[in-house]
Amino acid sequence: MAFGRRKSGKQRSTANVDPYATIGQPEHHTAPAPVEVEELQVLGSGEGPYDLSLLEDEEGLDEGRLDLGSIILAMPQESQLQVEMSPEGAPVGVHVDTPVGRITPGVFAAPKKGGQWREVVTELTDSLRENGAQVTIEDGHWGREVVGVQPDGVLRFIGVDGPRWMVRFVVASPEQASEQAAQTARAMIAETVIRRGTDPRPARDHLEIELPSELVQQLQQAMADQQAQQEQAAASIAAQVAQRASADGPSALRQANQDRLTQGSALSRLKNQQ
Repeated sequence: MAFGRRKSGKQRSTANVDPYATIGQPEHHTAPAPVEVEELQVLGSGEGPYDLSLLEDEEGLDEGRLDLGSIILAMPQESQLQVEMSPEGAPVGVHVDTPVGRITPGVFAAPKKGGQWREVVTELTDSLRENGAQVTIEDGHWGREVVGVQPDGVLRFIGVDGPRWMVRFVVASPEQASEQAAQTARAMIAETVIRRGTDPRPARDHLEIELPSELVQQLQQAMADQQAQQEQAAASIAAQVAQRASADGPSALRQANQDRLTQGSALSRLKNQQ
């Protein structure tokens, strides 16, 4: 696909556009027609995922979105962000918990020619079937979506190819809420912004997550509180042991030690025979 830059029409106000009311609904499950050049994109139009470098205007970028470095994630109402940390304390992934399921976004480097999601669809389908899931391929808003049904719920993979990046959302939900969860995920994608950067990256390389300073402070405080609770619990146990030993007294401790030393010894057997 050839890429250039074409200016879009008149900018639309984000206040008058609600992609959560349209994107993800069955009547809108039509993949947008590919364009021959890169168009400037308008936040709030519901035509994402957007590329940060192609935004016509960044005004309102922080409205309803969370900046996570490589992905500026649209957050639905009544949702909570869960951060997955490495043993070294670095963020390696995020999950969005919603009333209808968990949504896990990810952004990957991709070749300029595109088509990476098509390859991933085949691999996901094979992997899910190997794990015993009933797999179907559905036509979603951006093309193919992989759906795996298992006894404990439904996994849906939604992917979109962009300019040198690919975004993938994994939706895990109970079967009865799978359609609502899928609609929520599509609406999130439609208003999410990708920050690819200009550095050369191998295809399928996972683009790093960076947490806002406020969120880092919250996590650090939570980790400090957890460590303090653990230390307090350990100190409480040690105090109980010490208190129990003090109540028994030194003589009881010496007697217990003597019993362990002489148990099963020749002296013990001799006493028993007498």
